[in-house]
Amino acid sequence: MDKKILSVVLANTVIAANAVAASDLNLPNTDLSLASIDTDKERSSAANYEAYKRDRSFNEYTETNCTDSAEETSYSPFGWSLSGNIGTSVEYEHRDTREWDGGKKKERIITNEIVGLFLHQHDWDLKAKYSLKQMNREQRNSITSDYYENADSYKHLLLLDKPFNLGHGWGAGLAYEGEYITNKITSPYVNHMNTNSFEQIFKPYATYWSNKYNAGFYSHVEYLRIDYDNNDWGSRDERGYSFLFKPYFNYGRFRFDLEFFYQDKDNKDFSGAGAHNGSDRFVEKYIEPTVRYSIKNGGVAYLNLRYTKNETRKKDAETYFKTVIKAKVGYEVDLGESWMLRAEYEYTRDRETSNKAEFSGKKKKIDSHTVYAHALYRF
Repeated sequence: MDKKILSVVLANTVIAANAVAASDLNLPNTDLSLASIDTDKERSSAANYEAYKRDRSFNEYTETNCTDSAEETSYSPFGWSLSGNIGTSVEYEHRDTREWDGGKKKERIITNEIVGLFLHQHDWDLKAKYSLKQMNREQRNSITSDYYENADSYKHLLLLDKPFNLGHGWGAGLAYEGEYITNKITSPYVNHMNTNSFEQIFKPYATYWSNKYNAGFYSHVEYLRIDYDNNDWGSRDERGYSFLFKPYFNYGRFRFDLEFFYQDKDNKDFSGAGAHNGSDRFVEKYIEPTVRYSIKNGGVAYLNLRYTKNETRKKDAETYFKTVIKAKVGYEVDLGESWMLRAEYEYTRDRETSNKAEFSGKKKKIDSHTVYAHALYRF
């Protein structure tokens, strides 16, 4: 999954509770809506809430916040509510790969969100999100032009979050993220072959917000495991951990984030018959600054840049080195009280080298362009 990760999303939920209880009423620039528990691409922008809140008096804020926190009990049996969001999105990605041998591969990936549902248990302050997406991937190779590979996939994503308000600006929480993907692959060599993957992430997190300094941070440690069942093509098990730290602050209509990330995974590959084919260790580090600007009554524009370095180290000392630069620009706007629209463009530049003798002086290159559009209805 794109990691992204529940980072700001989970932080916003805890920060909301801390901010309301603080004595300094200069509230943080964070998305306080219950709909904010979502994936990185689907969360509401924090700066937008600040612009909305800036034009309201304190009395208006207090009255509305109490109403929003309680929500409507008429459709909340046993403390549960369906308030939150129902949304749909479409993502189009065009990816060009230049392999080690100079061969070229073109891929087109289209992802459509079918449904996204959000639940909130008020008595326990437990939040849950489920989304179902359909994906289609088409691959063509330049050298072996007769080879193609098409995949029809469904992605099920489940997010669970339990925040804890510790007071004085501090918060903590526990989160779980599960992603199950089923694929049906067609090529000249396989006909509707079924594969699947199951990724699970267990994540304790901590947050802090200072109304005095209009700044705070979000941090988490996560344990992850991914199981791939690629049918006749074999299987793969990945186990590891990651650490993220993200300070941020507001200045006028601007919000600035700076995300630091580290991940370490041990991976094992198996043949279709179950034989162990080898192991490797994957280590990744990235830094990602983000700038958001809130246009008064006109939405939010944002820009971020991620710089990533990673290594894949095999047991025989064969190592692959990769540098990835990812730039994203986007805009989102609220229409009325219920609709939020977002559009994004993302460019990814991926360059890989290796100490393997046959790849000396060569690079594997991937360039991808992604356009994303999202419509979210909050109720």
